[in-house]
Amino acid sequence: MQSEVWMEAIRRRLSEKLGEGYEVERTTALKNHGVEAEGISVRKVGDVLAAILYPRPSGGFCREEQTPGEEAGDVDGCVEELLKTYRSQEGREDGFRELVRRMMDWEEIRSYIRPQLLSCMDHQRLIPRLVYRRFQDLAVVYAARTECGSEWGTVRIERPVFESWGISEEELHRQALKNLEQDGYFVQSIPEALGMEPLLGAGGAFLSAAVLTNRSRLYGVAGILLPDMLEEYAKKVEANLFLLPSSVHEFLLLPDDGQISIRALNQMVKEVNQEEVPPMDRLSDHVYYYDRESRLVEWRDEEEGELKGLMRKEGSLGAV
Repeated sequence: MQSEVWMEAIRRRLSEKLGEGYEVERTTALKNHGVEAEGISVRKVGDVLAAILYPRPSGGFCREEQTPGEEAGDVDGCVEELLKTYRSQEGREDGFRELVRRMMDWEEIRSYIRPQLLSCMDHQRLIPRLVYRRFQDLAVVYAARTECGSEWGTVRIERPVFESWGISEEELHRQALKNLEQDGYFVQSIPEALGMEPLLGAGGAFLSAAVLTNRSRLYGVAGILLPDMLEEYAKKVEANLFLLPSSVHEFLLLPDDGQISIRALNQMVKEVNQEEVPPMDRLSDHVYYYDRESRLVEWRDEEEGELKGLMRKEGSLGAV
């Protein structure tokens, strides 16, 4: 069964199972890095919320290829899985409805707003929909942090919602940075994270690589917008820092001992991204650099051979 036919069969059967009072439609969600996820949206008639369900394209009941004799049973099995998922989400709908209500009121939602960093190159279709400011090859976008029970998530701020608030982009940015400071950002050396003693150099300075992220480990790379975090760690290790994006959730900080090649680090970041990091979680394919004297975050364009400033100590962005 071809994917197009299979998805339509799933939609029809799910609609039949739910019965009247539900709108069941196929939809395509645009995720990080331009990844498109095809799913089924389920909305109660008259409701502002729709649940998006994603049939698994392989394995279990949700296989796209069947023998003629098992075709109907396979669709039924997949629909039962989707129904089970949908029913488990129904109990959380009140929390989502409350979030939707808050999203329309700036005074209620402002304390939930956080900045996120995304690659401009890899999000060319997504970023124009959002409120953002350019950050060299990155963009600072904004999202409302959500919590439902023990689960965390984010809802990015799109233009129509922002415009309904009647505020300036500068106010949005200031509020996001203020909230960011409450998220429990920390820098922890890798040996310390593993319960080991950190490595010390000749002068007693720390030589260990470290991780910069937040308590929730959710979009933790935004911590570089808190300049004191980098300034304090660079002072502690008595060195400038290479910032290796291991994902959109954390940076690996590596003290510059004068022996490390930026080209080699860039190659390492590319290989790790390709082999270990899901496309939706990738930030960029190159390292950044923190200079403790200028207090600037920079990146080196290998072809031009120059450093490009990204952020000054007061948190202003280099390029708009």
